[in-house]
Amino acid sequence: MKIILKGQNEIKGIAPSPVEAAKWWQWILSIARPYNPLESGNTAQNQGLPFLCLACTGGGEDMNRIFSISGADAKKDILVPVFTSAYSNAELGSGTTDYELLAKARDDVKNPKQLELNIDDLDLRNLQDHYVECGPFKVNLPPDHILDEKIPPGTYRAMSAGYWLKISHLPGGSTHMIKFGGTGRNGFHTRVGYVMNTPNQEMVVSTVRQA
Repeated sequence: MKIILKGQNEIKGIAPSPVEAAKWWQWILSIARPYNPLESGNTAQNQGLPFLCLACTGGGEDMNRIFSISGADAKKDILVPVFTSAYSNAELGSGTTDYELLAKARDDVKNPKQLELNIDDLDLRNLQDHYVECGPFKVNLPPDHILDEKIPPGTYRAMSAGYWLKISHLPGGSTHMIKFGGTGRNGFHTRVGYVMNTPNQEMVVSTVRQA
């Protein structure tokens, strides 16, 4: 998928691999509740992957966020969790099978009533082509994690299903808007608007050379 931004060069978008989608879940679930981007909006928290992760919400909310990209991160691809869900045996019990975990995640996102991905006022179509299932994968829940407080911290097994887009880095030296989310047939809902501030190319080159 190629996306032409107004007055800018084209950027490319593809569905991420299942491994990349799993890494997003491992990232988001490893962050304690006070700092977790699902609630705090601090998307820059603990970013250490080969790509940048945007954060959706925990479900039921509409949020607006600002993400200022700096340094070498400005050249990384960006992973957008358009409308996705995951369940682990932390929530559903130690005896839950992988199939049962996946079935629960599928139920949240199957045949969505609405899907949205808009970049700089351009609506992206054919989002059904960007459906990804992944797992099983391990998630490490810290103390004061984002899930039910009755769940003890530890390592658990998870499965995920949903709609994703991995886009190449955004043109630098300007501000971009990314909006995404969806509504499932069971009422599961999430919607996020991002203001993405990107440095110009001279800043990126200078930072990389100094590293």
